[in-house]
Amino acid sequence: MMRYKKLALYFSTTLVFLLPSVLLASNANQSVTNIIQKCDNKYAGEDQNTIFTVSIKNKQGRIQNAIYQRFWKNEKDNKSINDKLSLFTLSPPDAKNTAFLQHSFNLGQEKSAEQWLYLPSLRSLRRTTIRDLSDSFLGSDLTFDDIRLRAISEDKHRLLNIDENKTNIEYLVESRPKESTSIYGRKVIVYKENKQTGNCLKTQVTYYNKYNGIIKQQELSWQKIGKAWLWETVVVKNAQTFGSSTFKISHAKVNTGLGDKLFTTRMLKRGIR
Repeated sequence: MMRYKKLALYFSTTLVFLLPSVLLASNANQSVTNIIQKCDNKYAGEDQNTIFTVSIKNKQGRIQNAIYQRFWKNEKDNKSINDKLSLFTLSPPDAKNTAFLQHSFNLGQEKSAEQWLYLPSLRSLRRTTIRDLSDSFLGSDLTFDDIRLRAISEDKHRLLNIDENKTNIEYLVESRPKESTSIYGRKVIVYKENKQTGNCLKTQVTYYNKYNGIIKQQELSWQKIGKAWLWETVVVKNAQTFGSSTFKISHAKVNTGLGDKLFTTRMLKRGIR
């Protein structure tokens, strides 16, 4: 049951990739903050309807899969709420129709997201809370802190290198958390910008402990639907446990005019038809 409570927390990870952005041609004189803003913040559309698949593989090679129908809606005209998300379990069968709802608040409010969990076997609707951000998310190789939206001001950033070829500019950025309680000493992030289109995307994150040892590495691929950017696959390989986690978004539909009823506790209990 705990893994279902934790799953609702997943959707804050999408915010890292889904905020609106202005795509500009880059140059070597840009500040590291400008690079992060341009490459991290992507236009996600006004709403999304997708299939979300999670695969967790342990060091023995055993794989656990789960599939969800995911709905997301931008609340750009709302002064307090940033976005809304709902999630309905399709597989495995013993968790089918388990449902989640999340209302995320704007960063300036410094307020935790409101989350609800519906367990059909118990006919129970519960509010869920975030406890320890360093805990594993869904038993995967990401933590709750990895998947939440971080303000740029929460870390100290440094541009380590710029590598350029005929088609791309690759930025290597180091981000060190300011909070002393973080389990990480630093993260090294690769951003790749296409010279022709100006599109800049995060493609890799390497996580280090406070002794500069590698904990894990995350690889990201992207898909563009119309003008909206969605990540397509995220693969995380753990250098300590030798396990891996894969997250996939497929069958994506963007800007379909999703109604507010999808993002209510009543819909959690009713389910999608």
